[in-house]
Amino acid sequence: MKHNKQYTTSHFIGIKLKASPFVPLFVDLQTYLFKNDISSIIQLANIHSLHVSLYYLEKKLTPNEREMIPKTIQKISQGKINRHLSLNKLSFFKDATSDILAYLTTKEDGLLTEINESLRITYRRDDIVDNSYNFIPHITLFKVLKSHSFSRHKNDITSIINKFIDKFSNLNLYKRPCLFEVCSKFYPEIEISLPE
Repeated sequence: MKHNKQYTTSHFIGIKLKASPFVPLFVDLQTYLFKNDISSIIQLANIHSLHVSLYYLEKKLTPNEREMIPKTIQKISQGKINRHLSLNKLSFFKDATSDILAYLTTKEDGLLTEINESLRITYRRDDIVDNSYNFIPHITLFKVLKSHSFSRHKNDITSIINKFIDKFSNLNLYKRPCLFEVCSKFYPEIEISLPE
């Protein structure tokens, strides 16, 4: 596992998704944003690094973790998830008053939660903030940058996403489990699956 120490800010174990099925959705969202001159209200996720985060790790991995991670990834790929992930519905993470992040849930959320619990027992990194939250398996679509402006367009944007879900809900989005290297020093954040 190569990793770029200079730019890496953290790691996580996750499931990389196929990018190509999401192209129509991202094109439709971007078209809507440009057509309505509101491209600054949301920040679309990088279509090439779509994933489901399963468990977070530090910037610097221990030699023991570097040895364990490939075995963990192999176990995930051979486990109950059975190399299949499909879409369920759109949802939003919120702060006290507004939407802050749009995400998709999967029909396999129960299995993903089981994997998270297993990783929690194996790696025991409860001190990492992202591991302290209730685990909600999700595929991030975009961050809401201007909540007031977004609220005026939420119904139209939700409609675009729901049409995509209806059309592609049975499509297998699973590509592979892997270790991701995160660079939060770049905006928007970059998540690189290892090995590439």
